[in-house]
Amino acid sequence: MEHVAIIDGQHHTVDAIEPVPGLRVYKHPHRDYGIGTYPVCLGHHEGRHIARTECTADAIDAARDLAEMADWTQPETEIQAAPGLAEKVADYFAGHNAIWAGGYR
Repeated sequence: MEHVAIIDGQHHTVDAIEPVPGLRVYKHPHRDYGIGTYPVCLGHHEGRHIARTECTADAIDAARDLAEMADWTQPETEIQAAPGLAEKVADYFAGHNAIWAGGYR
């Protein structure tokens, strides 16, 4: 599917998959694959990216785990307002091989 990703304040049209409702996985438009480059993004369906991972499988696994924390089909403003969700997401990514965006940037 085509997805408009918002990365560093810029809009990028990318090919994406949606492993769980509301969360998209796609290749970062400016990062090449390589060890330690974290080129695969996990993002909200409205465009904000949540984290970067080293491979698609890690991003899909993260999407499945995050799906248990919130209804990601909701608008971004509702998800950001969910009490304690940002902390849960930060804790999740602290224990995984990923780079958390520090919110929903």
